[in-house]
Amino acid sequence: MGNGKFINGKLNFMVTSEYALTATEKTSVKTDLQNASNFMFEATGGQVQFGDVYLVDNSIGKVDAEILLFDTPNALSGGTKGEFGIPNKFARINKGSRNDSSVVVHELAHHIWNLGDEYAGPLTSFLINKLVTSPNRSTIPVLQPTVTANSLAGQLALISFGGNNNNIRKTIVSNSVTEIVVDSDFPDLPTNSSESYGWRQDINIVCSPNNNVCIMHAVGKTLFCDSTNHSNSGTDQEVLHHNSCWETIIGNSAFNNLVVPNSAPAIPPDAVNFLDLEKQGRFALVFDISGSMAGEKLEYTKQGVKYWIDNFSLADDFLSLIAYNSANNILLPLTKVSSIPNGTAQLENNVDALLSGGQTNIRDAIIQGVNQITSIPNRSVSQAVLVLTDGKHNRPTGTSLLEAIPTLDANDVKAMTIGIGEPSDVNFDDLDDLAFTTNGLSYLVGFSNPTDIETALAEANLFLTGNIIDSDFTDFVPSPPQKKYSGKISSLYKTKTNPSLKDVCKILENPLKFKDKTFSLPFDEKLFKVKNVLIEKGCLQANFTINYRTDADVDIFLVNPSNELVEINNNNVRKISDADSHKIILVNKPKSGVWKMVLFLKRLSRVAPKTTVNITVGGKNNELSVWGSATKSYYKKGEPLRLKANASLGSNNLSGLKVYADIRNSDGNKITIELKDGDVLTAESGKYSAEFGGLKKGKYKGVIYIEGQSKSILADSLHLVTHSPAKTKSFNFVINSGKFKRAIPFYFQKS
Repeated sequence: MGNGKFINGKLNFMVTSEYALTATEKTSVKTDLQNASNFMFEATGGQVQFGDVYLVDNSIGKVDAEILLFDTPNALSGGTKGEFGIPNKFARINKGSRNDSSVVVHELAHHIWNLGDEYAGPLTSFLINKLVTSPNRSTIPVLQPTVTANSLAGQLALISFGGNNNNIRKTIVSNSVTEIVVDSDFPDLPTNSSESYGWRQDINIVCSPNNNVCIMHAVGKTLFCDSTNHSNSGTDQEVLHHNSCWETIIGNSAFNNLVVPNSAPAIPPDAVNFLDLEKQGRFALVFDISGSMAGEKLEYTKQGVKYWIDNFSLADDFLSLIAYNSANNILLPLTKVSSIPNGTAQLENNVDALLSGGQTNIRDAIIQGVNQITSIPNRSVSQAVLVLTDGKHNRPTGTSLLEAIPTLDANDVKAMTIGIGEPSDVNFDDLDDLAFTTNGLSYLVGFSNPTDIETALAEANLFLTGNIIDSDFTDFVPSPPQKKYSGKISSLYKTKTNPSLKDVCKILENPLKFKDKTFSLPFDEKLFKVKNVLIEKGCLQANFTINYRTDADVDIFLVNPSNELVEINNNNVRKISDADSHKIILVNKPKSGVWKMVLFLKRLSRVAPKTTVNITVGGKNNELSVWGSATKSYYKKGEPLRLKANASLGSNNLSGLKVYADIRNSDGNKITIELKDGDVLTAESGKYSAEFGGLKKGKYKGVIYIEGQSKSILADSLHLVTHSPAKTKSFNFVINSGKFKRAIPFYFQKS
């Protein structure tokens, strides 16, 4: 699925709910959303209504949703500030207010058009004068108030005590140029507040006296204000945009064909086209076999395709394989994996038999991939075309691979592009546009090592089906211990298919020991590497994957947070792949805490001077979703690298996180870039970004890391305050998020 779109007067978008949608509940949701669409139709003079609305539950697909339904008694609904269509950004609609169409449309108006509220002014900060002591608990000494005496009477003042979990709001009764007096005592002297500033809000401002105007003013109003009835008296909308709601709507480039309505719609609204999303994945692997792929590139690509078939094709998923040059060779029409004729072994033989030759028609291969995905009824919450190519689209002459975007877009199919080769040989700009326009990912990998393609595919799979907890690598080099024990190691693995870590340590003459709940290596780093991985509470499934050269061999063992060796079984822990170039262990309902991946060197590469092991750990947690990316995979000379990221837990976008990117070039040199948050508590909070212009020419792999501590801050907290009734006196902006870590890999080249 993609994110929301506005096409021909209709809003097409996805809705997910935190709670399960029973048949009865789903009917109720559809009724409420149809009523909200009708309300939107009336409010816009018949110009905007809901079109295709996709429904799914249990927070599945939250990163693509425009509305998240939640069920928290007394909690407020809310919308973002104009972030419709941005991954992992959504309007929050509480179950208790879902049947009030004016509330749903009000929050969507925030989310779609960045309309401000028209029932009050914005929250304005003021400095608390901490050079003096408050004379009492109801008097706030202030610096530079820039207001006249008693002009703030009737407004609300908010200050924080003990951090963001205790924000107290009072009504101002009077003010001078040096202090503000409120109607009752704060819990402590205001000069003992935890921040050096407070916030005030004028709640005595209204938009229009007309009973029907404005939806952004009050519940029950049915129209948006325009230039003839908008108040310029300082409402949030006026301060934010300096114009009416309709002027702001039309000023949005996606809606500039709308006009201010002067009458009710002449025709009734359409019925919303509700579609229940399937939860099984639908994936089309579309890979290049043109003449330029001859030799290692094609062999490594074949290995990558088989890697996906072996490891990421779940029994209930649907899969299609298309090899292409100037024409398409459909090796597998879209088929349920468990129903593939003659099984996957024959399919892999067919892949192996392919030869290179011909020109390159990427556009039609992608369109054929979409045709396969849509060849069965309904749509899936996760559907994507994975494109592997080393070349430039050159057939038919005069066409562009970007001509596939409308087909991808219209069918809500993501493009995941993997470019194999040098920028001079590959359409990197076009592949970037293809991926980022459809909210997919774009990878740039080399072709000297097949594990680069396999690692990119592993990361793409986790992006589509869950989240990546960590992405890293480690190196093994030749050593005397490896040479000394190579014979014993070989004999052990010949006699036991899956020896335990205890078995391995026994032949190394150093039995495994645990002391005081602390795990230490039984040998040195020349044979073992340990990777610590934080698994958060609520994680439903963890996937531990390693990739390495086919002429080497590495095994993987797990130690859980209780320092217990994890036994491989067929229930909660399964080794789902034990191939020549990779190992994958899947753990259902993993214990929260720090897990240890113990990597054991069975055999060094006989060709490469070192054996590099790529590590990818995935976690499935529908409550926790993250999104981030570099803006492209190929940066020209002088262009700075640009990064962005965000995270949400349940229905809340998060701030107060540690977000950074580690970037390595082909020589292994690393730089770390901090992604900075917007202003805390404001609408800009939770939007992490960075720009860096100091990179030299070369190929790079980066990973954006998002780390949460035990407590995080609610992004755009002040919006919660402005939406709360004046009688609400205290606010908690802190979320008990628990410790977590997520990784978002990206590849790029700098010229």
